[in-house]
Amino acid sequence: MLAGPTATRALVISLQQADSIGLEVLVNPDVLPIERPFVVAHEWGHLAGWAKESEASLLGWTTCARSDDLARYSAWLDLYLHLARDVTPDARASMASTLARGPRDDLSAIAARLATVQPTVARASWQTYDRFLKANRVPEGVRSYDEVVRLVVGSSADRPDRPRRIRPE
Repeated sequence: MLAGPTATRALVISLQQADSIGLEVLVNPDVLPIERPFVVAHEWGHLAGWAKESEASLLGWTTCARSDDLARYSAWLDLYLHLARDVTPDARASMASTLARGPRDDLSAIAARLATVQPTVARASWQTYDRFLKANRVPEGVRSYDEVVRLVVGSSADRPDRPRRIRPE
């Protein structure tokens, strides 16, 4: 199962790209079918103008949440991965214990895919991408990926396709 710093470092290897000139999304061919709907929606979020990873993820999550079963599952699975990286090991174990066998197997498949990445390459890629994001006005760098949890939890919608921020009263 993906968890902690190893998953965070390995995440960069599965990064995708959005080609703003050709308006196409380039998806790593190793991405599993369960990951693909969210990854594509996230990258289209970048093409729509959302530079921050968390904001592109919110757009991707919202898009998938309104789609078919596979897309909804893909979005929730991605959100779970971000949440699992952001909690204590005990909380992560508690969360994992509540998952059915299917999601546990899918998370294991993702972890197995990421385990094939060379650690040196993963570390260099992660550091390079962190600098790239910071140079492009995303001060949180790669940490901005995990902010999607806060955005999803702190959002509501006027309509299903229009998330709005909930303001404390």
